[in-house]
Amino acid sequence: MDSLNKPMGVGAILDRSFQLYRKHFATAFLLLLLFVGPFYLLQNLLLYNLSTVPLLPQSGDSFAESLNLFVNGNGGATDEPSPGMILFILLVLPLYAVLLAPVMLSSQLQLVRTAIEGGEVRFAEVLRKSFARYGRQVGNTFLYGLIVVGLLFVIWIALVIAIVIIASLTVGVGAGFLALGGDPFGGSVAFIIIIFVVYILTGLGMTACSSFFMIRFGFYLPIVTLEEGGQAIRRSWRLTRGSFWRIFAVYLILSIIYSVFSLGAYALLIAVFKMSLIGQLINIALILLIAPFYTIPYAVIYYDLRVRNEGADLERYLQTSTGMPPAAGQPVYGESARAGDVYGVSGGSLIGGAAAGATAAGLEPLVPSRADVEEASADGAEAGSAEESPEARDAEGGSREETNTSPAPEDTDSPKAGEPTSNDD
Repeated sequence: MDSLNKPMGVGAILDRSFQLYRKHFATAFLLLLLFVGPFYLLQNLLLYNLSTVPLLPQSGDSFAESLNLFVNGNGGATDEPSPGMILFILLVLPLYAVLLAPVMLSSQLQLVRTAIEGGEVRFAEVLRKSFARYGRQVGNTFLYGLIVVGLLFVIWIALVIAIVIIASLTVGVGAGFLALGGDPFGGSVAFIIIIFVVYILTGLGMTACSSFFMIRFGFYLPIVTLEEGGQAIRRSWRLTRGSFWRIFAVYLILSIIYSVFSLGAYALLIAVFKMSLIGQLINIALILLIAPFYTIPYAVIYYDLRVRNEGADLERYLQTSTGMPPAAGQPVYGESARAGDVYGVSGGSLIGGAAAGATAAGLEPLVPSRADVEEASADGAEAGSAEESPEARDAEGGSREETNTSPAPEDTDSPKAGEPTSNDD
């Protein structure tokens, strides 16, 4: 069982993701080929004019010409976007993001869930479970998109206002450099440096703000797919509290790896196959080969967040699902566990383990609430003070009679009949 029952750092998350990717590579690749492969094919159909792209590489095409065709699309170098690009950006991409991307990620979530439960990862079963909550997945994805786009719009407006204010101050500072230094060249250099710094800071600020909200709200899909109950986006915000920088570091590393691999592979394909259809197909296959290493960590991070926040509940869920008893002395992780509790020792753990069997399928918190515990205690006290049954009274009366009719112990100091006493002569 690929159990995920301990809090993990950045390196451990990447290592566990790679282990799952290597162990279940075929299923993960086929799932992405099913959901992402057609999207990449449609993208190439809309962005490139296939009448100008040969099936096989042509000896007369240079690397620079093929790269220019790849960058500009449709073989043109005009500033105006092509109709295919407009159609792809405004229609195909949003529809895919709302209708198919949630199912694609759900398939990876179901794959990881089956793996950590110790079950057999089968393509057909994982695919069936991926569509089990399709309506909720699409609805929450649409709501997530509206929230993120709205927040990004507000952030963009705030940054534009800040840039205008900073630019106004920068013009004054540049004029001051010119007046004080008396060197127009030196003042121009200082002005360019200030503009460059402002541009970099603006880009970093936009990236940080957008990443923050996308990560904090972005774990709604595992909640919809693997848990019961609603308010997935709100729960995602609570679940990721205090974990933003760790998640950001994981995806920063993955983005660097993915970018280096994909761009390097594409440059190699252009050099070998030029801008040909066979080269494009090989490029799509290579991208899909590494894509699971970008999607599987999404599920691993989700389970890590649950361990950190509800570690005892998740551990009991895994033990209930696999039928394995908890290891004695194993520490409880998460805020829901009391300090010092260990499985097999704490009474609270035993109560929570009993509740796990009823709600494990929904991955809901399995520790009973304070009201439930108080109610159970009150019921026990009431049952203890209730009137005894007739059988109990009869048994008690019989024991008392047996005690009263039992012979008294002999007094060894009393003389027996006919035996002379000490006063006889």
